[in-house]
Amino acid sequence: MGIKDSLDIYYSPDKFATFSLGNDSLTQLLQQFEIERSETTQETRKFVLLEMVIDENGGAIPESMVIEEIKSGGLIRELKNCESLLSNWTPAIYKNKSVKSKVNLPIRIKD
Repeated sequence: MGIKDSLDIYYSPDKFATFSLGNDSLTQLLQQFEIERSETTQETRKFVLLEMVIDENGGAIPESMVIEEIKSGGLIRELKNCESLLSNWTPAIYKNKSVKSKVNLPIRIKD
């Protein structure tokens, strides 16, 4: 069941987008973006979520990046400039066709 929105972003593809260099590489990449608790409005959780769209070609769309519980835009600017994060994706699949989809990635809050 391929539910999509008006921007053709699929929320229920047959296969979700994946980081083409593997989960260990993605985890290691995201570690460089860990933030201090003072930089977020989150008081109890250990992470905030980065939401972004991966297009049909496997590229992250920088303009789609959102972190709601953050106090400034500095982290988003850094993420938008990280070529490794933007370009190393395998797109989602729906009915054997590459499609746009959203991914949510945890950004750790330092204690």
